[in-house]
Amino acid sequence: MSGKYSGLQARIKEINPLAEYIPCAGRSLNLVGVASVKCCLEAVKFFDVLQKLYAFAALSTNRWEVIVRGVTSADGQRLLTLKTLSTTRWHCHAESVRALSINYKRYYDLLGNLADDETENAETRNMAQSLADKLATLEFAFMCELWERILKKFHRTSLLLQSPDLDLKAACALFKTLQDFMENLRDKFEDVESCARNKMYDVA
Repeated sequence: MSGKYSGLQARIKEINPLAEYIPCAGRSLNLVGVASVKCCLEAVKFFDVLQKLYAFAALSTNRWEVIVRGVTSADGQRLLTLKTLSTTRWHCHAESVRALSINYKRYYDLLGNLADDETENAETRNMAQSLADKLATLEFAFMCELWERILKKFHRTSLLLQSPDLDLKAACALFKTLQDFMENLRDKFEDVESCARNKMYDVA
């Protein structure tokens, strides 16, 4: 579509040389999100564990049912659940991190119960314990809290950028708002750490 030699961009310019190509704002934001994860080792580790947690639950019907029941409220309403991560659907990162952040203790307890369940095979119990140990670290809880805030803002911005009525000026304003949010987040380390420690108290 965007190829400047044989893509749609080039073909339109053949008809009208004054036409200006503007890349999809939502797609551009998605690429920024992907790059922001890949450039940080701790972020790569965090999302790797998150993907392993999803795979651990999803690869077994029994485990998935246990997880779903564990994140279902007393009135029968299912709370947010994990999703497989995708570089083309960045909102999956946002929804998975949100699900883990809200249900942090629930997931920790579910993993602990599976690790202690002698009816499960050794491989399942070992993986459950390994994932529970990850959730029990302050570093992981901190990354969960930090990325939940980042991705929540990213996701909202992405949805607004997909509006068919959006013009270039409004898109630039959305990017500027997101940039300001990220810069201000740098000064909130203590707040993020405090929330992460509260998660640790819950699983202690």
